[in-house]
Amino acid sequence: MDLLALAELIGPPPTEPFAVDWPGIERTLGLSLPDDYKAFATAYGPCRIEESLRITVPSWAGRGAYLSYFSTVGLESERCRSMRDEKPEDHPYAFHPEPGGLLHCARGAGGDGYFWDTSVSADPNQWTVVGRVEDAWIPCAMSVTDLLAMVVGENRQRHAPPPRVTRYDGIGPYVFGRPDPARPAPPAAADSSTADMVADRLKVTGAPAPVGSWQEPVPADYRALVRRVGPGTIDGALRLLAPGAPDGFDRDEEQARYGAMLRRGRGFEPRTVRVTVAPEPGGLVLWGVFATGETLWWLPAWPHPDGWPTVVCSADAIGWQRLDWSATCVLHAWLNGRLRDLPVLQAAGRPRDGVYIPAGTAAVEPPREPSWQDIATPQAQLASVLGPGHERSRFDLAQAERALGLTLPSDYKQILHSYGTVPDVGIDIHAPGATLDLITCHEMEARHRQGVRFWPHPGGLLVCASTERRHRIMWDTTAPDPDTWSLVIMDELDNRWRFPGTLTELLIANSTGRWQPALTDVSPGRPPKPVFLRSGR
Repeated sequence: MDLLALAELIGPPPTEPFAVDWPGIERTLGLSLPDDYKAFATAYGPCRIEESLRITVPSWAGRGAYLSYFSTVGLESERCRSMRDEKPEDHPYAFHPEPGGLLHCARGAGGDGYFWDTSVSADPNQWTVVGRVEDAWIPCAMSVTDLLAMVVGENRQRHAPPPRVTRYDGIGPYVFGRPDPARPAPPAAADSSTADMVADRLKVTGAPAPVGSWQEPVPADYRALVRRVGPGTIDGALRLLAPGAPDGFDRDEEQARYGAMLRRGRGFEPRTVRVTVAPEPGGLVLWGVFATGETLWWLPAWPHPDGWPTVVCSADAIGWQRLDWSATCVLHAWLNGRLRDLPVLQAAGRPRDGVYIPAGTAAVEPPREPSWQDIATPQAQLASVLGPGHERSRFDLAQAERALGLTLPSDYKQILHSYGTVPDVGIDIHAPGATLDLITCHEMEARHRQGVRFWPHPGGLLVCASTERRHRIMWDTTAPDPDTWSLVIMDELDNRWRFPGTLTELLIANSTGRWQPALTDVSPGRPPKPVFLRSGR
C-alpha cells in the first residue's frame, strides 16, 4: 500500500523523517527489504497501532544504534527454531538466516508475531506476511503495509475514534497529529576536565607514543586524554588504544581481532553477545582491552560521538554490561575502585596505582590474588544492574512459609524487600499477596502440568517467577538448605533448563546476556537502569 493511502487511515507522518541506514541494515541481514516497508519506516519510524500491531523498525536514537533491532529479529528466529525442533510438524518453515526463512517484521497483541516469507521470491517487494497467531501459523497473502491497513480498518469498525498511532524511537512517544514534543538531548558528555582528571591521576613513565589520524567520529574526551598521555597500559592491567599506535595498541588492529570474537557464531547464534561491530552500521567501537580479556567499547547511540555510552564485554565474548558513561568517566571510576560490582569484570575492585606505561614499552603487573574486598556479592552485582533498590516492600513471607511447610531462600526475600515483585528486567517475581501470588501461581502450574513433580512432593519443584516469554522459573527443593536450591526453567513446550544458582544470580546472568536461551529481550542496545556502584574504598 502506498503512503498516501495509508496516511488517510492513520494520519500524516511527522514532518521529521526517521533516518535509517538501509544499505547497512540490509548488508548485515544479508537481504534486501521491501520498498513499501522502508518507505513507511522512514516516514513513520517504529510505531504501534493502538494495542494491535507494532511495526519493528531499525531505531538509532537512544536505543543503542541498531543493536536492539538485530537482537529482536534474531531472538524471534531463535524462538521459532526452538519450537520447530520440538514439534516440526507444527512449524513447517525455515527461519532467518536459513535460506528462504521467515524474517520478523511486526508484533501483535498477546505476543502474536508477523514475518515476511522470504521464500516467495528473490524480489523482496513480492514477499507476503505469515502470522503466528494464537499458536497457529496463518499465511496472510499481503504485504506488511497492507496488513497494517487491514488492522486499522478492523479497529475503525469497532471504534469510532481514529486509531492512536505512536512512534517509539527511544526519545519518548510521538503521537501523530499532535505537536512534536521537545526532544531531550543525549546525556551530557564528559568534557575535557574529565580527561584532565584521569590524566592527572596517572603516573606517566615516558613520552606519549605517536598515533595516526582518527578517520571516524571519536568522543572528544577520549581524544583529549590520548593527546595528553598517548596510548598505553595502566598498571599493566588495561590497554588504551589509538589509531596507528605500536603493536598491541593500534585501535584498528585490535578492533578487527576482538570484533571477530563478537561476530563468532553470527547468524544470531545464542552463545554470543548480540551486537553489531564497526564498520557495520551502528556497530560497537573498541577503545580499551583488559589484561584479563574483557573489552571496552563505545556504543554509537546517537550520531554525534560525545557522550556515547560504554559497553563492557566479558573475556569469553558472551556476557556484557552497558554503562551510560563516557570512556573517561569509566576510567575514573575504575582507577578509584568503583567497578568492583560489575558482573562482567574479573577482580576489578581495588583502587589502582595509576602507573601508565606508554605504548611500545613492556608493561607487566605482578600477579595478585584478589582479596575479599575485590569479590562482589551477588546482591552487589544485582545492584550494579538494577540500581540499589528502594521498594522496601512488605510481604507476609512467614505466613507463606507456614502454608508451604518450608523455608524460602534468603536471596528471594532480599529481592522482594529491595525491588518488589518486578525488578524491571521482564521477569516477574511471585510473592505472597501480590498480583502473581506465590502459592496461587504454584498451585495453578501444578494442576496444569500433570507430568511434573511439584512441591509438596518431597524434592518437588516450587514455582517462584515467570517471564514475558511465558517461561516458568522454579526452585528445585531437593536440597535441605533453601539457599542452595538450584532453579529449573520451563517454557510452554515443557523444554527444561537447569540454572545452577540462586534467583539473584539468574537475574544477573539474564540481564548481562550470560544465560541462554534468554528469558527476556536483552541487548546492549536497550537503555539500562542507572548503575549503582559502591565506593572503591
